[in-house]
Amino acid sequence: MTTFDYFVLLLTSFITIAIMTLAFGKTTNNKLKINYKSIIFLLIGGLLITYNAYFTITILRIVMVLLVLIIVGYFSYKESLSKTIINTLVCYLIMMFYEVIISIFVSLFNIIDINSFNNSVIFKLLFSIVNVFLVYISMNSKIILNLLKKINSKISDNKIIFIMFSLIITILVSLDFKYSVTFSNKIYLTNIIIIICLFVLIFICLYNYIKAKNEMEKSEILLNFMSKYEKIIDEDRINRHEMLNNLLFLKSIDDKNSDEFNEAINELITIYDKKGIGIKNIYKLPSGLKGIFYYKLYGLQKDGYNININISKQISNSLKKVDYKDYVIVYKMIGILLDNAIEAAKKTKDKIINIDIYNEDNNIIIIIDNTFKGKIDKYKINEKNYTTKGKNRGLGLYIIKNLISNSDSIKFEQSILNNIFTSKIIINKKKN
Repeated sequence: MTTFDYFVLLLTSFITIAIMTLAFGKTTNNKLKINYKSIIFLLIGGLLITYNAYFTITILRIVMVLLVLIIVGYFSYKESLSKTIINTLVCYLIMMFYEVIISIFVSLFNIIDINSFNNSVIFKLLFSIVNVFLVYISMNSKIILNLLKKINSKISDNKIIFIMFSLIITILVSLDFKYSVTFSNKIYLTNIIIIICLFVLIFICLYNYIKAKNEMEKSEILLNFMSKYEKIIDEDRINRHEMLNNLLFLKSIDDKNSDEFNEAINELITIYDKKGIGIKNIYKLPSGLKGIFYYKLYGLQKDGYNININISKQISNSLKKVDYKDYVIVYKMIGILLDNAIEAAKKTKDKIINIDIYNEDNNIIIIIDNTFKGKIDKYKINEKNYTTKGKNRGLGLYIIKNLISNSDSIKFEQSILNNIFTSKIIINKKKN
């Protein structure tokens, strides 16, 4: 090889890393941070990839490329390591896909002789540029980005699925490397079919695993709900028994105008006024929201919570017109926010939770206020794992951030005034 060949090969490596890093940037909301670390890794990575391209013929070549892309992407965008690995693997898989498609096209139509291609650094430069440029264009697709969000939501926080997913990509990349090394016109298409079939089989297994896990989670939620519902039934049975005894006692008082009768009536009113959760107009909410409020808040007043709920009379019709997808997102958001409010208020003296649901111009407004104790950094509360609750917590608001990213009609605001933490969901009725 000449000096010019090495220069072109090094240029190819730098271009590949740079465009792949920009393609990775489409998968995150974080801005590109050009710093000395990312530049150093870009330069070192280019040199390593150049060296491996001609002097390494083992799977280590692919491993080195992936490591370089992951490290440069991590220091360039400061995304979480798990998400960086997943998104880089997906970008590389897309690059491999285009490499296969272009190779098939070139092979079928005999555009260039294989030996000529292997001996020409210019052809390899053009091939790489076209390949990574197609990856960059693909990462602008909303379909791919939404799919990536779903993959990250299922994989990032589950070590088993994360390992399985990484293993799938590793196997596919390994097979692609093996077949590229043993490339021939006679067996290439057969090898591609084998790769595709293997990918489909592994994807089906992973899909079934995720589906089974989701069903288990649903079963656990249902079991918890049934346990709470059974408690409600038992309490209702006890209340009816007490009510019957109290009515019999009132019946036994001969003089219904006496002070004894009036005192007994007032005492019963006081007793039964303390029971329940004090939700006004809950019947005006559509199914789903009505259930989540009742499920989360039932019996809290007996634990000393001060719950105040105001629901507009016209809100039911407005909520029924909300798109089903947005309605499910709002349902999940309210569940998370109520859990956070209950847990935060529990640590305070007053234990206040205020909920308001009403129409405002072209929006549906849902506000959840709660008292809290301690300090909250309002600039970090939406970040993953930020919490004031202790270790292995702090995913709720991060999940909400991901939920609303899938909707154009839902906005979410948070504010702090004195010792009141306010969460506000805004649903745009015009977009539904």
